[in-house]
Parts: sequence; structure tokens; C-alpha cells
Amino acid sequence: MKNQQSIEPDFAKIARLKALIDALNVSQAEFGRIGETSATLVGNMLKGTRSITDNFAHAIERNYNKVNAAWLITGEGEMIKPPVGDNEGALVEELRKENARLLSELRHTLELLEIRTKSDELHTNMLRDVLGKQKE
Repeated sequence: MKNQQSIEPDFAKIARLKALIDALNVSQAEFGRIGETSATLVGNMLKGTRSITDNFAHAIERNYNKVNAAWLITGEGEMIKPPVGDNEGALVEELRKENARLLSELRHTLELLEIRTKSDELHTNMLRDVLGKQKE
């Protein structure tokens, strides 16, 4: 019979691991692939029957570079690394362009709705005229 060592679960680290999986919106299986391990091992980490190792945290960071391994290990810093330097400016510019595109699409859609509404009103009035003439 194997002598298994009992580990003391680090509930804070387990909570951070669960929060990270939720924030990334991935399954345990996908998270296992990101961390170069199995879904079963990730499940065991979440249950506290396996330790969340530094190597695992660094594998997550290596394969999903937005993740801050130090946060997972110690709880210090941010879960997701902030954008670096010019990337932030590029991201803001990209979001501005996307916002302008969406606003343009919305304006176009509203114009089409106004045209459709006017057309529907015209057809309704024409039908009323025709029906009114038939009653006479």
C-alpha cells in the first residue's frame, strides 16, 4: 500500500485558481492544456488534494501570456497583466475605430428603419384610400 502524504490545502490559492478559470471562461480540460497538465489534475487542485505548484502557474503564464503567475502563486499584483507600453495605445485606437464603425452601422440601420417606416405609412395610406373608394 502506497504511503500518500497529506497536503494542507491553500484555500486562498485555490480560490485564485477558480477565479482565473472563471475569468478566462475556459473548461477545466482547456485550462489543463494551457497549464500543460490534465483536467483531472486541475480538478484535484481545485479540491485541494493536489498542490498548485509554481511550475504549473508559470506554465499557465507561458502559454497564456496575459496571466500573471505571481498573482496565482502569492496573490500579489493583478490577475491579468496590464498591456505594455504602445500596446495600450494601439488597443485604445483599435477600440475607437471599432466604436466608430459600430456607430456608423447603427446610424445606417436607423436610416433604413426610418425609410421602412415611411414606406409602411405610405402603403397603409394607399390601402385605406383603396378600401375607402371600394365602400363608396
